[in-house]
Amino acid sequence: MTTTALPDSIEQLLHALRRLVRERRFTFVFVATLALGLAANMAVFAVLDAYLLRPLPYPGSSRLVEIYTNARKIHLQRLSSAAYRVLKRLPVLSDSGLIRDTRTATVRLQPGTAPHLFPAAYVTASLFPTLGIPPLLGRWPSAASRKPGGPREVVLSKALWQSAFGGNPGALGKTLVLHRQAFTVVGIMPGTFAFPSRRTKIWISTRLHNENQRNPFDEVDSLMIARRAPGVTPGQLQDALDSGFRRLMRQASPLLQAFVRHAGGYAGFRTLRHGLVGSTGKRLLIIQLGAGLLLMLAFSSLTNLALVRQLDQFHEAALRTALGARSRNVIPSLLGEAGILAGLATLLAWPLARLGTRAFVSFGIASRHTAFRTGQSAWSWLALWLLATLTAFLVIGLPRLVLPRRNLRALLAGGSRVLESVTIGSLRVGLSLVQIALAILLLVATVLVGTSLAGMLVRNPGFRDRHLDVAEVLLPTADRQHWTRFQADEGELKQLLEGLPGHPAVGIGLGIPFLGGNRSVFVRGLHFHPGKRNVFASDMIVGAGTLPLLGVHLQSGRLIGERDIVENAHVVDVDQSLAEGLFGSTHVLGKTISGLDSGLRIVGVVGSIHDRLDPADRDLHGTVIYPDERSIFPVALGGPLDVLLRSRTAPSRLHREIASALNRTLPDLVLARFTTLRTVIRRSVRGTFALVSLIGAFGLLALVLASIGTFGVIAYLVSTQEREFALREALGATPGAIAFQVFRKGVWLWLAGSALGVVAAWWATHLLAHRLYGLDASRPLGYILPVLAVGLVVLAACGIPALRLRRLSLLRVLRS
Repeated sequence: MTTTALPDSIEQLLHALRRLVRERRFTFVFVATLALGLAANMAVFAVLDAYLLRPLPYPGSSRLVEIYTNARKIHLQRLSSAAYRVLKRLPVLSDSGLIRDTRTATVRLQPGTAPHLFPAAYVTASLFPTLGIPPLLGRWPSAASRKPGGPREVVLSKALWQSAFGGNPGALGKTLVLHRQAFTVVGIMPGTFAFPSRRTKIWISTRLHNENQRNPFDEVDSLMIARRAPGVTPGQLQDALDSGFRRLMRQASPLLQAFVRHAGGYAGFRTLRHGLVGSTGKRLLIIQLGAGLLLMLAFSSLTNLALVRQLDQFHEAALRTALGARSRNVIPSLLGEAGILAGLATLLAWPLARLGTRAFVSFGIASRHTAFRTGQSAWSWLALWLLATLTAFLVIGLPRLVLPRRNLRALLAGGSRVLESVTIGSLRVGLSLVQIALAILLLVATVLVGTSLAGMLVRNPGFRDRHLDVAEVLLPTADRQHWTRFQADEGELKQLLEGLPGHPAVGIGLGIPFLGGNRSVFVRGLHFHPGKRNVFASDMIVGAGTLPLLGVHLQSGRLIGERDIVENAHVVDVDQSLAEGLFGSTHVLGKTISGLDSGLRIVGVVGSIHDRLDPADRDLHGTVIYPDERSIFPVALGGPLDVLLRSRTAPSRLHREIASALNRTLPDLVLARFTTLRTVIRRSVRGTFALVSLIGAFGLLALVLASIGTFGVIAYLVSTQEREFALREALGATPGAIAFQVFRKGVWLWLAGSALGVVAAWWATHLLAHRLYGLDASRPLGYILPVLAVGLVVLAACGIPALRLRRLSLLRVLRS
């Protein structure tokens, strides 16, 4: 029995292959539709698998956590060095390390040579044993490097070791000059080690100086990586952090304690995976949802296609049944067809999925951390083929279940009774409603997210960003710690830039909108007025002439000037949003607020500055602008100088001139970044733009599939009523009246599908509004445009069957 079953199965497989070759159009459409749905889901799932499912490349990665201090009213999720000294002693932690900063480092590979810029991480030596990745060569920084007077040591990435030293093991022990200080190379990390990001090329062992005496909430800019002790549960870790946070609060000043309580401060933790994924995880889940909807749409389209095909082959199936064919004999044929179609679809989906994965990287999604290795493995393709086979089997087999097979007389009599089957008609109409609803859902999401993105890019940011170039300049570490050196560097830099060909207008500051060069170390302040409500705001420090150069709109009062800086005046400018948030009006000149300092007198009000495009900034109510003075200097340490330039010179040429002038005149100052401000603004919404693009592609493809499905249903409905329409015409009905009957069916499908789609879209977009900043789910235009677009497609789909109906011969229809 087994020997005969195998040849029968092979014969059924060959028969299925020959049938698919004969039905080339069906095979092509089926394979292309299934491949598109599979490729979209495979590309997204490959990234999701890397980010959310695969273990991190660190031993015992499930016990690795990020520990931070945060506030419910303002997003920080960072830690001060003083707080690290307290929390690292918690017995629930077995190891811990600190990332003090991640920024570009000025490195001289040999003493006396030209400096190079490398992305660097300033870390404590204990970070490496906490992660548990041994070096490729050499060793980790020693414990002595953490102590004052200890050796200064660095670890290089494999890429930097190969590019700078040619992969020579003799690089160990070499001396590098970083910010005028000599460091010894003690280790080379493996090529797979990328922490905290893929860009990091050098890890610099940092020291904690006298942090026990400092405010535990000052300079909240570090990141603590720790490993839970064996057997410690997340609940026990949180209890220990709560106890440690209370100790931190007791060390703070009364004013700062009030600030932390108002902000809802607490100590918390998250898994290291969660910290590395960040907001990318939410974007990926949203995109995966869109890809899943697209696969559902493809499934309904394929089912409709398979039903049409089965109706065309109805006489063959009837004859086989009449000759004694049984249902079990059909199963091998169905499996053969499904396997062949799934195999072809998988082969086509493979390059498309790879292109989709690359698109994620090029768009800036799923490319931040190389700890996540994206790609499709062999087992995933096998699983995809099995999924495609199951999908194809269900799609091809479903029409056979709904077609009548027991009434032999009906089967042999012809297809009219079958075509008029209520079950078949309801199935086809239901599938088309699903297609229309899903198309509208995806298109609404595209329009709403896209218009929100356009609003971010087009709206006035509160200053003139046109022809405005920006640069970030790194100062020597020692100069950033002394006010007189800092002021001297700032003055020399401005004089140098103003003397360039073209004489650009120059403004210098920190926390300039959209740059955020010092946002990690410059804590956004809690600003308040006695007896009034307290609000959080972005803080910006400006030099003389910076605000006029930025092009802010002065509404009342005056802008901060050089005299305010020289006299160390306790004055500020505020934007309209902050004035209204604090006082309920913009008539605030002469009023006093508190924040980074007490007794700050408002001397000017500018238009609202719109630089907050991230959900973490929802609780910020405006911007306060400080003069670049001595009293503000201690809170502005650590970040680069933000430089604004307006010039008629092309940005590329100006970039070369600035870099050359700095190397020639001020070699200790390093140009870390130069670009146009508009480019910075666009990059700030890059992730949202990628989301819009991908969902938009899904929406357009959904519209195409919905168009094909709607056309098929209308054509089917027309074919089932051809005799009825012929009789109507014979009895005096005009062609226009008959065409109206056809269009009425299409309009009914459109209205019913639109109702389902709008309800689903309303629910989905309100869900997305809590995860995407700036998304307004209540815009009527975002729902009207997709409904109208689908309506036009439906009308076009109705027009073709209506024209075909008018060309039919009345006599031929009646005789048939």
